[in-house]
Amino acid sequence: MKQGFDSRWWDGKMPADSPYLFGYCKATEGNDFTSQQFGLQMLALQNYGKLKGAFMFHRQASDVIVAVKLFHDVVSALDVPVELPNVVDFEDCRATPGLRLVDHMWATVQEIEQKFQQECMEYTAGWWWDRWAKPYVQDRHEFYKKDLWEADPPPDTPCGEWGDPVVRQVKLDIIVPGFNAALDENEATDEWYKLYACDKPEEPECERAKATLTYSGPVDVEVIRDD
Repeated sequence: MKQGFDSRWWDGKMPADSPYLFGYCKATEGNDFTSQQFGLQMLALQNYGKLKGAFMFHRQASDVIVAVKLFHDVVSALDVPVELPNVVDFEDCRATPGLRLVDHMWATVQEIEQKFQQECMEYTAGWWWDRWAKPYVQDRHEFYKKDLWEADPPPDTPCGEWGDPVVRQVKLDIIVPGFNAALDENEATDEWYKLYACDKPEEPECERAKATLTYSGPVDVEVIRDD
C-alpha cells in the first residue's frame, strides 16, 4: 500500500522525508465556493514531488452544470499537472435522502467526466452512503463501476456494493510533525498508484495515463465562505 494524505488547512510545508507519496486537495464546493488554499497546496505537492489530485464537495442544493463548471475552471487554471483522477465527495448531510438526490449525484459524476474527458472517482463513507443514497440507487446509476475512495477508517461500515476501495482513509485528524495542520491519512493500492506514478505513459501499466491539466489563466471565483 502507498501512503497519502488530505488536509483542508495544510499550508504547503512538509518535512523533506515525509512518507506521503500523494495528496488530494479540496478545490470547490457547490456553486460558488473555492478553497483559498487549493492553488498553494497543489503547487507545494508539485514542488515536493508528490502526485496530486483535486476533489469537489457535492451539494444537492447546487446546480450540476454550474458546480462542475466551477470545479473545472479552478482545476484547469493550475499551472501544474494533476496526475490523479478527479474526485467527487458525497457526504452532504444537508441533503434529503431519496431518488432525487441520487439522480443529482449521478448527473454530477457524468458532467465531471464529460467536462474533463476522464473517469472520476467517488469519495464517501458507509455511514453516509447507507442512509442517504444506497436505498435509492437504480440500475441507471453506475456508481459502483467507478473507483472508490472510502472515507473514515474502521469500524465504519463498508460502502454500498463497490467491493474493495482503491484508496481508503485509515486515520483521521492526526498530528504529524512538520505539518501545520491535522491530516487525514490515506492508503492506496499499489496497482492504483502505479497507474499514475509511472514515468513512461506508453508502458502497459499506464493505460489510464496521467492527466496533464495544465491550462492556465486566472479564474474569477468569488469566495463566499471557507468552512
